[in-house]
Amino acid sequence: MRSHAEKQSRLKRSGQALLMVTFALIMMCGVMGLAVDLGWSYFVKKEAQAAADGAALAAVAKAQSQVGNPPYTCGTGVQCTAMVPCPSNGSTLTGNLQSACVYAALNGFPEGGNVDVEVQADVTTPAPTVPNVAVSYWVTVRVIQKVPQLFSAVLGFPSGTVSARATAALTNVIFNASLDLLNRENDPSGTTNTAPGTGVDLNIQGSGIVEAPGGMLVA
Repeated sequence: MRSHAEKQSRLKRSGQALLMVTFALIMMCGVMGLAVDLGWSYFVKKEAQAAADGAALAAVAKAQSQVGNPPYTCGTGVQCTAMVPCPSNGSTLTGNLQSACVYAALNGFPEGGNVDVEVQADVTTPAPTVPNVAVSYWVTVRVIQKVPQLFSAVLGFPSGTVSARATAALTNVIFNASLDLLNRENDPSGTTNTAPGTGVDLNIQGSGIVEAPGGMLVA
């Protein structure tokens, strides 16, 4: 038979193992909870980035459709503003900037509650968030959302904050294009519907000019 001292020693060892297992389970639950909260926050951030990208593009696309080619002037077809939040009813932002707020709302990020959508626009160059790029007009959209935490709330962090930012701009781009002329003067027509017509290297209507930085090739 085992002595009383052996029984006491065995009970002590059993108690130590139970305590270690308990602490290990708590740590595992904490790590799993942190992974869940971080994963959800990452998903929300990706969605917020997509909404910010689309909102900024919608604003500059609307500006271009209203004004056309540059130069652009604030208040004349395009709206300029310092960083301001989108109103929940879209009443203070007008024109192309309202398109940014509407697009963000349609993609799951309406202004209000746990969501903040901010818009900034101007005709200065370069855009503050896009250095070394000459632009004619730019729009920056920031999407910020507070994400409720599940397991991290036990540690005193009831919510986390995710944010995304996107800038879209209109700029003049000169392509190093070339011009290839295939219908040379005095070539046979081959068909009665050939354009611009037999005996013409290049047919320009009106008073326009043709610029080909990459050069012209007459084949």
